[in-house]
Amino acid sequence: MSVRARKPANVILAAVICLIAAAVLFTKVEAASDLKDGSYLIDYTVLQADSDSVSIANDYFQKKAALFVKGGKKYIELNVTHSEWVKTLQAADGEAFTDVVIISEDRENDSRLVTFKAGDNLAEPVLMQMHIQIDSLNYNHKYTVKFQFDSSTIEAADLTQSISSLSKPPGSTNYTAMALAAVVGVVVIAAVMIVLRKRRTGN
Repeated sequence: MSVRARKPANVILAAVICLIAAAVLFTKVEAASDLKDGSYLIDYTVLQADSDSVSIANDYFQKKAALFVKGGKKYIELNVTHSEWVKTLQAADGEAFTDVVIISEDRENDSRLVTFKAGDNLAEPVLMQMHIQIDSLNYNHKYTVKFQFDSSTIEAADLTQSISSLSKPPGSTNYTAMALAAVVGVVVIAAVMIVLRKRRTGN
């Protein structure tokens, strides 16, 4: 009788272990897949290229930036608030630098909306090359800065991506849904096994 009593308990224990394993798997899948496709806001700071000191160019950009995730790829949209001074802006692309894409420009408000592709790891700073020209100050220089994005500030936002060329690619495998389905399946199977064993033992 005591042996029979242990069997349902063993099944429950096995089910709990499976559930924990599935939960761990789900957590790893969620972390590996990173952000889901969608739109977000993210804060950032413009730093000097050779240090973590804030660059004067930090004041040339509106905070926060828009972050769009499409098929696992990340794109940043940000507003240049002193567009007359910022003559060129290039984002690091491997070993080279590529001009950011200008989405729109508002000369009256001295602003410019631009976008560029970000790396997979937002914690890594993005090197940017800039050409700043301020005629009134007789200032004309080109230099490199770091855009440091703060992933802890990411918040979901209902935004419309302005650039049409970044169309959504074919859907990829939804591993999150698969993990959830696995968890549910384990729980259902464990429950059925418990019921069947109780019927067999007459309990």
